[in-house]
Amino acid sequence: MGIAAANLCDREWDNLEFSENLPEWLQGRYFRLTHDEMSLEPIESAKRVYEFIGKNIPPDMEEFLLQHTTVAKKGVLNTSKNSTAVLEKWKNSLELPIIRAVEEKCKLLMDFMGYKAHEP
Repeated sequence: MGIAAANLCDREWDNLEFSENLPEWLQGRYFRLTHDEMSLEPIESAKRVYEFIGKNIPPDMEEFLLQHTTVAKKGVLNTSKNSTAVLEKWKNSLELPIIRAVEEKCKLLMDFMGYKAHEP
């Protein structure tokens, strides 16, 4: 797990570093949106994406996001989930030693993103 976590975090760190130091030709043409942002504030995040491309978010998109990110239905094949609950689910499904290994391997990334260590 340690190597997999390190590889994933290294790739994410490379992406973040790139987005913080964009080449001139990409400045103003690149929009970074994290999974956390989209999960915690799906409608506001989508509005920011649409604004970035110079469009207004369609009302049916807002309705779609509301219907698919705030429900409490259970089911593997269900496309509608509570996005905030899904974002936090891993904290209760992984064993503490695995969480600590990920935190150790991903410390730089977690610090940059403002993530705190898991408190069981």
